[in-house]
Amino acid sequence: MMSLAVRELLVFCTSLFLLIDEDTFFRLIFLSVFGFACLAQYSITQETFKNFGWAFRNERNSGIVVGGMLVPITMLASTRIKSSLPIMYEDYQIASMLSVTVLLNLLIVIHNLGSVIAKKFVLFAWLLICLLSFLFWEGKRIYFANILLGILYFEGLVQYLANSFTIGECLFVSQALALFTLDGCSRLVLLHSISPLYACLQVLVHGALVVCICFAIVLLILNLKKLSASSHRWWRMIIFYAVTCSVVTLVLFPVLSYLLGEFVILWGLKFVFETNIRILLIASWVILVLLASLIVYVTESSSTVVRKYFHVIAVFIYVPGIILDVEVTYLASAGAFFIFILLEIIRVFRIEPFGNILHEAFSVFVDNRDSGIVILTHIYLLLGFSIPVWLYQHVPSTQAGLVLFSGVISLGIGDTAASVIGSKYGKHRWSGETVKTIEGTLAAVVTQLAACYVFSAMSTTLDSQYSWTAMTAVVVLTSLLEAFTSQIDNLILPLFMASMFCAFKNIFSKTLCQKAFKL
Repeated sequence: MMSLAVRELLVFCTSLFLLIDEDTFFRLIFLSVFGFACLAQYSITQETFKNFGWAFRNERNSGIVVGGMLVPITMLASTRIKSSLPIMYEDYQIASMLSVTVLLNLLIVIHNLGSVIAKKFVLFAWLLICLLSFLFWEGKRIYFANILLGILYFEGLVQYLANSFTIGECLFVSQALALFTLDGCSRLVLLHSISPLYACLQVLVHGALVVCICFAIVLLILNLKKLSASSHRWWRMIIFYAVTCSVVTLVLFPVLSYLLGEFVILWGLKFVFETNIRILLIASWVILVLLASLIVYVTESSSTVVRKYFHVIAVFIYVPGIILDVEVTYLASAGAFFIFILLEIIRVFRIEPFGNILHEAFSVFVDNRDSGIVILTHIYLLLGFSIPVWLYQHVPSTQAGLVLFSGVISLGIGDTAASVIGSKYGKHRWSGETVKTIEGTLAAVVTQLAACYVFSAMSTTLDSQYSWTAMTAVVVLTSLLEAFTSQIDNLILPLFMASMFCAFKNIFSKTLCQKAFKL
């Protein structure tokens, strides 16, 4: 019987050929990188890297193809619906594929080395090559900057968040962060225009990273001193709040105020109180967040059904937000990401007075994929719903179609239905390698198609963009990937579905189908 890894690969191959550009140059690069990723996945075992100080989460497969190719595929898909792309978008596409290739090359070389010293030498050599190339190769600096950032992020994630990622997930996160950082720096240095919302996203995400880095450095210095356990606990608390306040007041506020053209708090108040709908949305979100907090507080033991309550709550947060005011949804989700990172730091280091409370509450909902020091499930859920909004918020609804709803449909509806129905009524497993069932996948397909129909019926612009053939193809491919993949579906499925909506928009649109039938 065909293994789940091969089935996952076939689903990804199908999506790849739907998206491949007509440009021969890009097609050649894309297929070459894809072939190299396939070779890496079937020649690398994650366990080997433990000998070199890299601990990845144990899964059926490393997920190199899915994680490595998801960023390039997302970027390629965006060209289908975005009428105006950033000036350097084509360079970003090439940079993302070069970054994947270099990281895969590093993994293969290190996989076949025999010592930690050799691994460090290879990493240092690549970093030095990229740095020198960035400094002296003027025309290609963007490529080497992205590779350099990708390697640094990859090494940082694996080194300090051991057992939290598979290789594929680490590839995806490091690539996404590298491109995000590169785009932010490029816009500042080259004085390219940046929208207020995107400025907020850039500052909040990088602000969270700066807090983590500064806190880690100061904590490292503190650990050199021999302190009692109680003294160390109080010093951790003082350092965390001092670092957070310093970063917010001395970095975030000034930078964001400069980018917005006025003091950030005044801008925020004007933005929130601009319309009554925004005030009502925020009020409803506060109530739903309190409801989620109540569920966390009263829950003594977790199960698949209990965990999916949060998916349903997220649906009730994002659906009205996307329909009524996508801009405030964009900003609120960026702020929520910043807060989630701070809360996770508080939980991990037991920062008083909330550290132990958060740890006990979150520990109830830990599943086997939260095997590292950090719990990422809730952060991944937030990102899964938010990333399609962050990527496509500025695209007109006549072009974006159902893309903005990708997180809602794939996670809030499809994944929830698959888990609940599969766990309660599933009898036929896809394979002995997984607990996922055919019944659960069928439930995901049916509920997602129903959601697509409801969201399309809400707007005439959405209704005209997709035929039932297109929506069914997108939903089936996404549901099959959910059934076969061993990667974190909260992270993978929304971007995959968004890419497929972009791909099918111009292949099986309702307008084109109607014209074909008339002919």
